[in-house]
Amino acid sequence: MPRPEDTIDNLRRAMVEPISIIADPDAGRFLGAAIEEFEDLAIALACIHLFERGDQEGYARNLQLCGLARQHFLRRAGAVRQGDDPYLAASRAQGDLAAFIAGDDSLVRDIVALTVAEPLAWEYEEDFRYRQILHFLMVVPLPIDEVALALLIDAFENARKGAEATRSALCAALRDANEEAFWAAFQELHDEVEARRASPTGTDDPWPELARRLWLEGLVWLALVSRTRRWSAPEPEYPLCPSWGRRRRSVAPAVDHIFTGLPLRL
Repeated sequence: MPRPEDTIDNLRRAMVEPISIIADPDAGRFLGAAIEEFEDLAIALACIHLFERGDQEGYARNLQLCGLARQHFLRRAGAVRQGDDPYLAASRAQGDLAAFIAGDDSLVRDIVALTVAEPLAWEYEEDFRYRQILHFLMVVPLPIDEVALALLIDAFENARKGAEATRSALCAALRDANEEAFWAAFQELHDEVEARRASPTGTDDPWPELARRLWLEGLVWLALVSRTRRWSAPEPEYPLCPSWGRRRRSVAPAVDHIFTGLPLRL
C-alpha cells in the first residue's frame, strides 16, 4: 500500500499532461477532455487528503480547484461562443458540485451563471433538468421560491419519461416538505450508487477508484436540505458521504491559483 504522500506526488505528476493542454491557447477540442481529466485528478487528491491524511483544508482546497477548472473551461468556451462542445453539458460536470462542497459560494454562482441554459443536443434532457434543480438550490436566496422550485421539478418530471425514479422521489419529497420520504429516497439512491461503484471499473487506472470513494451529489443534497428545510440526516454516517467530508461553511478565496493567467480562448 503506497504512502499517502507518494500517491499525492503521483497524482500531481499525472496533472502535468492535462495542465499542459489547458495552458495551450490552441487546445481546441482537446480542452474539454483535459479539463475533465483534471477534475477527476483533483477529486482523487481531495479523497487522499480526506481519507488518508485527515486534512480537511487540503480536501477543500482540491475540491475548490476542481471547481476552478470548470469555471475556466466555461469562460473559455463562452469567450468564443462555442456551444456545441459535449463537455459543456451541465450534467457531466463535477466542478460545480465540488465547489459547493468546498464552501466557495462565489465560485458556485459564477459556474451556474456560465452554464448553458438549455440541454445540448446529445445530453439527456432529464439529466440536465435534474442538474438545474441542484443549481437552483445551491444559489437561491432563503427562503426559497417554492413556485420556482416546483416548476423546475415539473420540467424534470416531464423530461424523465419513467427514468430516474429514485431522484424523482427525492425531488418530490423536497418539494412536498416530506422529510421521511426524502430520507428514504436518499438512502435508496445512496445504496444504488454504492452498489454500482462496487462493480469493477474496467481500468487499471487508480484515480477513478480513489474518486469513487466520495459521492459528491449526495454530499450536495445533505447540505441543501439542511440549508433549505433545516432537516438533519437520520444516519450519522453514510459510507460515500462521511460526516467529515460534508460542506464547509466557507473557504478562503482562491486569489492566485493554477488557472490564473491562462488563455481564455480555445
